[in-house]
Amino acid sequence: MQLIGKSKIGKLSAKGIDYPQLRLPKLYFDAVGKTACIYETDTKEGKRPSL
Repeated sequence: MQLIGKSKIGKLSAKGIDYPQLRLPKLYFDAVGKTACIYETDTKEGKRPSL
């Protein structure tokens, strides 16, 4: 795997429901509308990130 950027997870609200939102660098604009696979990773300390 290769790091393509770092992004804080934002919040998108629609119809009273909150959803997580990620932003990618402009270089990946052609990915808009495509399906992405998201994988959970461990932190440097070997612990799951607190949610």
